[in-house]
Amino acid sequence: MTDAWGITDGYHDTEGRWHETGDDARSAFLAAMHSEGRDSPPAPPPMWFMRIGTRHDLDRPCDLLLEDGTLIEALTVLPPDLPLGYHSLRPGDGGEDTTLVVTPGRCSTPARSWGFATQIYSLRSAGSWGVGDFADLRTVAEWSSSLGARVLLVNPIHAVPLTLPIEPSPYFASSRLFRNPLYLRVEEIPGADLHG
Repeated sequence: MTDAWGITDGYHDTEGRWHETGDDARSAFLAAMHSEGRDSPPAPPPMWFMRIGTRHDLDRPCDLLLEDGTLIEALTVLPPDLPLGYHSLRPGDGGEDTTLVVTPGRCSTPARSWGFATQIYSLRSAGSWGVGDFADLRTVAEWSSSLGARVLLVNPIHAVPLTLPIEPSPYFASSRLFRNPLYLRVEEIPGADLHG
C-alpha cells in the first residue's frame, strides 16, 4: 500500500524478504516533503505553455520570476523574447501562481539517417567467449558504417546486480556508472597476455 504522500508500507529486497517502512523513515520522508499540518501533498500549480517568439496579453498584472532568478514586475503582456525554460507567473492580486513553460517554436529534426539495432550478446564471433562483446560490436559498427549507416542501437551495457540469483536481463541494471564486464574482449584488456 502507498499513502497519499507516495510512501509505501515497505518493499521486497532482491531475495524476496519484506522490509517494513519504519516510523523514523516515514517521518523523515514527510519532513522532506514539508508535510506539516497537511493530510496530502499540495496540488501542483497550473501550467501554461508558450512558444518562444509569441506574445500574450495577460488579464491582470503579474510578476514573472524567470528560471535564472530574474524578476520582471507588473507585466501586462508576455513578450516574445522570453528565454526557454520553466518560469513562475505570479498574479499581482495574490492569486495562484502558474508555471509558465516557454518552449521552442518547433523541434529540430536531424538529417535522416538509418542504421541497425542489435543485442551485443548475440554478436558472437570466433573471437568472443560464448557471447558477443565490445570487439564484436566494433566490427559491426565498422561494417555498418561502410554501408552508410549512421546509427547503431544496442541493448543496455550497464552492470547488472552482483547478487544471487544473477539477473540475466541487461534491462535490470544496478548502476549507470559501470559497464557490464561480460562484454569485455578479454584478450584486449591491458595485461591479459602476461600469463600467455
